[in-house]
Amino acid sequence: MNCRIEAGEESGRCVACGSDGTGCPEGQECSSYGDCVPIGLECPTDNEGTPQITCANSGNCATCDPAHRICDGGQCVGCTENDTSACQTTDICKDGKCASACATDCTVDNDCSKCMGAKVCNKHRCIECSKTYVCFFGEVSSLANTA
Repeated sequence: MNCRIEAGEESGRCVACGSDGTGCPEGQECSSYGDCVPIGLECPTDNEGTPQITCANSGNCATCDPAHRICDGGQCVGCTENDTSACQTTDICKDGKCASACATDCTVDNDCSKCMGAKVCNKHRCIECSKTYVCFFGEVSSLANTA
């Protein structure tokens, strides 16, 4: 997707097109999320924002909110184990939703196993090293003051 930074109320948001429809090729229109989508494609939701469409592929989810753009088993979800393209680069997919790879409240080192660079649980936070898990090249973690 080509993108430009949208100015105004939501500045800093990367969009492919403008609310006036500029930037989309023929046969497509600009979604409320700033993406070019096929004209007439819709993503109705329930009161909780869950899409109420049955998808055959991720293209059917194109007008859904960013947390529901991947088709998995007929439902629009945020991600799958094999497709985290809608997630941040530091996220993993948990139950169809993008989630931080780092545990927000770890209790054991294994809770941090998917956290890039921070593999040790110290005082309920994933960090890079501790007294029992030595840093690479003799570095010392500023958080490695375990008791």
